[in-house]
Amino acid sequence: MKKTVLITAYAVNPQKGSEDGIGWNIIRHLAIHADVLAITRHNNRTDIEQHLAQHPLATGENLRFEYYDLPPWAAFWKRGGRGALLYHYLWHLGVAFFILRKKWRYDLAHHLNFNSDWSPSFLWLLGKPFIWGPVGHHPKIPREFILPFGKKAWLADPLRWWVKCFFWNFDPFLFITKRTASKVIGLNSSVAKVLRLPPEKVVTLPAIASELPESQQIASDKFKVLSIGRFVPLKGFDVTVRAFALFYQQQNITQQSRLELVLIGKGPERNRLQSIAETCGLPAEAVRFVDWVERAELPRFFASSKAFLFPSHEGGGMVVAEAMGFGLPVLCFDNEGPGENVDETCGVKVAYSLGYDGAVSAFAAALNQMLHDEDFQRKLSEGARRYFAKNFSWEKKAERIAGVYEQTSPPAPLPPCGTGTARRGAGGEVNSTLMKKIIFVHLLNDYSGSPLVLSTAIRCFVEEGLEVEVVTCSGGEGFLSRLKGVRYRFFNYRFHENKLKRTLALLRSQVAIFFKMLANAKGDTVVYVNTLLPFGAALAGRLLRKKVVYHLHETTVNPPFLKAFLKKMASVCASEAIYVSHFLMEQEPLPGVPSRVIYNCLPQDFVKKAEAHLSTKPSKTGPFTVLMLCSLKAYKGVGEYLRLAERLPDLRFVLVLNTSYASIQRHFEGQQFPDNLVVFPAQNDVHFFYREAHLVVNLSHPEQWVETFGMTLLEAMSYGLPVIAPPVGGPVELVQDGFNGYRVDQRNLSLLSERVLQILEKSDAYQRLSANARAFAGQFSEQRFGGELVSALH
Repeated sequence: MKKTVLITAYAVNPQKGSEDGIGWNIIRHLAIHADVLAITRHNNRTDIEQHLAQHPLATGENLRFEYYDLPPWAAFWKRGGRGALLYHYLWHLGVAFFILRKKWRYDLAHHLNFNSDWSPSFLWLLGKPFIWGPVGHHPKIPREFILPFGKKAWLADPLRWWVKCFFWNFDPFLFITKRTASKVIGLNSSVAKVLRLPPEKVVTLPAIASELPESQQIASDKFKVLSIGRFVPLKGFDVTVRAFALFYQQQNITQQSRLELVLIGKGPERNRLQSIAETCGLPAEAVRFVDWVERAELPRFFASSKAFLFPSHEGGGMVVAEAMGFGLPVLCFDNEGPGENVDETCGVKVAYSLGYDGAVSAFAAALNQMLHDEDFQRKLSEGARRYFAKNFSWEKKAERIAGVYEQTSPPAPLPPCGTGTARRGAGGEVNSTLMKKIIFVHLLNDYSGSPLVLSTAIRCFVEEGLEVEVVTCSGGEGFLSRLKGVRYRFFNYRFHENKLKRTLALLRSQVAIFFKMLANAKGDTVVYVNTLLPFGAALAGRLLRKKVVYHLHETTVNPPFLKAFLKKMASVCASEAIYVSHFLMEQEPLPGVPSRVIYNCLPQDFVKKAEAHLSTKPSKTGPFTVLMLCSLKAYKGVGEYLRLAERLPDLRFVLVLNTSYASIQRHFEGQQFPDNLVVFPAQNDVHFFYREAHLVVNLSHPEQWVETFGMTLLEAMSYGLPVIAPPVGGPVELVQDGFNGYRVDQRNLSLLSERVLQILEKSDAYQRLSANARAFAGQFSEQRFGGELVSALH
């Protein structure tokens, strides 16, 4: 029975060569061996559908195409070749989500083409066995072969190499791709070396191939030398021109009239190559530059030539196979690219060790021998055809890849979601065993709600006697600072107002977290990821087969693409999800992940201080005080709070913002505060403010920021303070209208003012709200919270 294979191919086009041609031909021939569902870009659709209409599938073939591109908002910056590499990277990420949404049925996935050894695949997100490749690798161009192209090229090539080194060493997605791929198909032997892959995972299979040409060489007295490709330093066409020029000058006038070099292509170095030809004394009739031609026209150039001179430094070279199909001997460098696809029976290979001038002389000598030794030229030509028939037919390529499919079994590295530390006993029963170590991961340590809740969770597990580590950012002060019984591991991260800087900082931090987790998540360890953001920890935990628990606090993450990505990471990596409210669990479900609600709690020491204060039965003096504690964000209702203070000038308003005094000054520069408003920066102890307050409000914008819990509301209630909260989200589960407070939309300032005055003026109502608030807060004890958490993680 045929397997159903899902193939992602960025470039597929029957009317083009290079990567497009490779994609088309491999997919077309694989459809003989498997049922193929291929996904490519929309810009290939017209040519594919037109070709299939003119050339219907043969009996026994099953091939279907689907098309995907990034949405415009995620690709507005791409203009032609500008931004193509980034677009390619993001396309492969986006297409994985596209496939997941479609819910197609297939046996395995194959990331086929446009594969570079530094660019990851994201098909591991599908949870199916997947094949990666053919993966290409361009070795570093020897320095002396880049110098002829000037200072710009000399600087650009090492820069590209450094960029690749960065991805090889620091891209967690590339690490995951290597780890989870069932098989990696390498274009050449260097792929396994640079990616440090185990031999049993790698299949070396050059992607280059071609159809056997119908016509062979055209009899001619001319000795034409052909070279095809982009005019860029990588292709080494400067060596082509200089070698041919030296070869040309070694001949007499009669022989020179027979010689011609034809270079087909285009690119930024064309003028430089023409200048080299003139400097070397090549007459115009001896060298011809031809712009790109349609693929249908290429056979006449191959058929009328005697040799294919291709001193490219790349890791592949599609045109090598095409040249051999026409019986053209190939002259190339003895490297890990074309050099691995040529032997002494079909061409001549020149060693880099000869140096630049030595290589030029060696290529010229090989051309000279072919010109004057017809037997030598004939043997190489016949050898090229034999080599092609054995190695470069699309049928044989497809057979090899289909063989890889048959060897592929479901991936072992990743366990199904939901696995933890439970082990089966001798009789098959499941024994629940305690984890020995738990690693808590949080991005930004500050005095906001999520690190406060996490600090309580950490204390609970320290009291359970577990080995506890906390991975968080360095240099910041917050609720996660200096916790007892904890070992810290820090990484660099700083919040930036600028969205681009903030995104880059997030990605950089996740790389650091990923590798810290790989090094430290040993043995019976649970990885505890606080909020959606630390996805690097979740990925590492999943790869290491650890139980990964997500504690989710938020619903608003921007931009939408980042939120979709983070949720998909959580869906793939999480063994279990803990939500702070039913609202959040309904709003942001993680499909397939066991989930539960564990309400936040009030830390025990916080409750003790509140109880100690209330036991003295204090009588509050001074004006009625309204308190709000929040971040310095517009969507937190800071502006509405200022306007509320202006509307109620007889009341005192206190605003505590989770930021520095300098940030507050910058934000409100030139703005006049109402006389009855006092603003404070971030505080590590807020008890004073609760003791002095009569009412606590939360004015978050329902349409911009929906609170998922509301920790300040619960803290206020523990002090017996009535609260006013938004009528949506998690606060609805904490605040019962008229029981322990009121639900008011902050946009309705009139009703908001009315509720504040109502609480102020009716003392009996205030006492009732206060008592109910205190009783309600008593349900959210640290003991209850810790018990539920420990139970969830065992």
